[in-house]
Order: sequence, then structure tokens, then C-alpha cells
Amino acid sequence: LSICLTLGTTVLGSPTGSSIAINYVDEEPDGADVGYVEGAAGVAGTVTWKNTIGVSDVFDDIEMDVNGAGVGTSVAVEWFSNNTWSTDGRGEDNNDAPDGNDRALMLGYLDTTDTSITEISVSGLPPEIASGFDVFVYTLGGVLGRGGTYTIEDQSLENVQTVPFEGAYIEGDEGNYLFFEGLSGADFVLEAMATTTDLFRAPVNAIEICKTGECIPLPTPVAG
Repeated sequence: LSICLTLGTTVLGSPTGSSIAINYVDEEPDGADVGYVEGAAGVAGTVTWKNTIGVSDVFDDIEMDVNGAGVGTSVAVEWFSNNTWSTDGRGEDNNDAPDGNDRALMLGYLDTTDTSITEISVSGLPPEIASGFDVFVYTLGGVLGRGGTYTIEDQSLENVQTVPFEGAYIEGDEGNYLFFEGLSGADFVLEAMATTTDLFRAPVNAIEICKTGECIPLPTPVAG
């Protein structure tokens, strides 16, 4: 008796609770909206994303995703970075994912030099999230072997790029996203900087803020 099973699709869905998600640099690499996210994307499959452009700016009244539907808030986000760049189309190719929202999410990113610091400030989180939340930080740059240190409050995590993005999200210091957990309060600041001058840079593609325990990571593609 021989049994062969093949799974070749990714299970997509919306978060099981409340999340606030921001996609950076949607106009990379050529001034077009090639990095624009318009549906479920990211580790938890958040549906409502705020797409942004530019090395620095301030956005307010950002919508919160509640079970896949956008809900108005008074959340504001401000950021400063040295540069913007892309994981494909700017002379560096590190994004081999098929066309879709996940490829778009990991395309443009806020960039650093070997000494600059990218700072993202989030304020006005609604009570249902401020009481306890986790943050996914997406960290795919254009070149392997580079990385940085990312800090929120008293948590610091390091990341070095080791494999191109092919559509699967990998957590950890050699993956393409970092997970900050057990945070609380209406405001927080994320800082990203090169860990050493040899390991520049510290890219930020996007952040996804989830009420603790309500954003369940989705399965990644499996074949075999």
C-alpha cells in the first residue's frame, strides 16, 4: 500500500482578533504602487493594511483590523529613516515570492546606513490593544548577510538575512521577521540599527501590532 500526499497551497485568512498593520515604502522600486498591500498578508494574515511611502512622515486615524474588517481609530504613526530601498528591482534581488500581497509586503523597506537609526513611533493605541499586545517586525533587505538590532522598550532582538524570501515567513535571528511579545500601553517606539558596521543594514518592511493571543500565525507553504 502506497500513500502520497502533496500540499502546495498556503492557507490564508484574517486575524482572529484585533490588529493594526503598517506597510512601508509601497512605491518601491520604480515609483509605482508595486508594493501596495490590498488584502490578507503577513504572518497572521491581517487584511487591513496602511500603505505608506517615504523616508519619514506622520499618519493618523489608522484603521484597525477586527476579524478582517477595517475599524476607525485615533492611532498615529511617525517614522524617520535614512533611506528607502527594495528587495527587488533596484539592483538587488532577494524577493522570489510569487506576485501577491505577501511579495508586496516584503518588497519596499525603510533602510539604514551602518550608523543611522530608523525610528518608528506609534501612539494612541485603543484600550483593547493597549492592555496587552505583540508586534511582528518584518526585516527583509536586498542583500543576504546583512542585519541589525531591533528594540522595543526593554526587548532587543537581532536579525541577519540568510535566505531569500520565497513566500514563507520565518521567525528569528536568521529569519525574515521578529516577534516582540508581552507589551502594553498606548504608545511605543521601535528602533532599528546596524548591529555592527560590518552587518549594515537594519531593514523594516512592515509592522503588525496584534492584541495578545488574538493573532494566530498562519501555516506557511508546505510541499512534500
